[in-house]
Amino acid sequence: MQRPVNLLEICNLFKEKELLSDKHIKEFLQIQNVKEHEIQSLCLLCQEFKKLNNENFNIFEGYYINYTIPQIGKEFDLVRFEKNRIINIELKFEEIAANKILKQLQRNYHYFSPLNKEIHCYTFVATQKKLYKYFKGELKEIETPNLLQELREFESEQRHPDTLFTPINYLISPFNNTQSFIDEQYFLTNYQEQICKEILEKIHQKSHYIFSISGQAGTGKTLLTYHIAKKLMKQSYKVVIVHCASLNEGIYKLRDLKWNIYPIKDFNHIKQIQADIIIVDESQRISVKQLKEILQIKENGILIFSHDVHQRLNRANEAKEVTQAIQKVAKGADYKLKNKIRHNKEIAYFIKKIFNPKNKESQDSKPKEFKNISLYYANNLQDTQEYVNFLIKEKWKYIYLSTSLHTQEKLSQVQFSSDTSSHQAIGQEWDNIVIIITEDFYYTEEGRLSYKARAYYNPLETLFQALTRVRKRLKLIIINNPDIYKKCVEILCES
Repeated sequence: MQRPVNLLEICNLFKEKELLSDKHIKEFLQIQNVKEHEIQSLCLLCQEFKKLNNENFNIFEGYYINYTIPQIGKEFDLVRFEKNRIINIELKFEEIAANKILKQLQRNYHYFSPLNKEIHCYTFVATQKKLYKYFKGELKEIETPNLLQELREFESEQRHPDTLFTPINYLISPFNNTQSFIDEQYFLTNYQEQICKEILEKIHQKSHYIFSISGQAGTGKTLLTYHIAKKLMKQSYKVVIVHCASLNEGIYKLRDLKWNIYPIKDFNHIKQIQADIIIVDESQRISVKQLKEILQIKENGILIFSHDVHQRLNRANEAKEVTQAIQKVAKGADYKLKNKIRHNKEIAYFIKKIFNPKNKESQDSKPKEFKNISLYYANNLQDTQEYVNFLIKEKWKYIYLSTSLHTQEKLSQVQFSSDTSSHQAIGQEWDNIVIIITEDFYYTEEGRLSYKARAYYNPLETLFQALTRVRKRLKLIIINNPDIYKKCVEILCES
């Protein structure tokens, strides 16, 4: 975990090269990744400060060097987190274009804005001794004393900055936050940015024609896929998206904005469209036969497949075969998103444990407490329905586990008035989600979650699909199943 430092101390150590190059000292100060030219720029900034200030050491206290937002990967050269303010100073050794400075500070400002503090973003160009400030969407050159005046009063934020940042504030769903997506009020992780850049370059260079993007729920796969589509459309490519899950409200909004998005059932129509690029989203839900047809119609064009083998349609779905075939034909352009971003620690941990309570999770992954997970035990369907209706009024999203459209199943009894099944929820996310676990769920002798009633779709898979749609809070309603309830309580009470 990073710690705040005194800038003068860093500069003093820089004068003693053997000290600053010492491995343990670097680890202690958390500056292992700081480059020499950044230290040089920092020292020149401190020199400017000392010329104008010889008494107040507050101006040097409490900075994080190369602070990185957890899970997001966004890095800042210098940040001081105060009780009511944030001071950010970016360091440039040599002069760069003003528009690049403006763009960086603008992005930094947006990253800090969810913290509800007064934000001051600066850039210091060391060799030119120039100082710039971001102000109301513009870049202004200012004098150093103006910055010093802000730095003299220092009241430190008592919480570590890692606890201030919530990844869900930065990573949105194109379907549930469609306007924010269109207005580009979101950010990608460094790895997502890298993938996007490489795919666009390979398309422009015509070095690859088939691309694969895979990732489990919570890795930002859908956001990345639609971000790439938007970038390509802005570059005048005709893009068609084949959405292989249920169309949702967000997709209809995008279609109103002239996005070419079609369900897989319209495949014969898609064949007739003269598109430059076809993106097949949730492609794990198509068949091997459909995959072959898609590959044939775009023999000389560009295909981008986005998929998650764990989010298959049903037991007959050839998800494994399809995703393996995609990755094979996309050799050299096969990208895998691994780190889950959307989930907070406690929900990610709970999801793993509910499916396999004996799973040995690392101590690092175990949350200190479960503040965002709650349980409700119900004895009958009427009680359950009344409570679900109450929660819906309180802005909770009820997701029911997908059932057959043609035959009645026991799980059909708990659909109630919800319009969203676990299949329809794929690619979407909500802050507060409620899910029902019925009496037919049980734990096997090996300790794994299972289901004993007849069902067209695998209830374990649909339960996983529903659980992974949660952004903030999860509520489980457990009906007439004391064993499952007790096991959930045990997980939540782990010491």
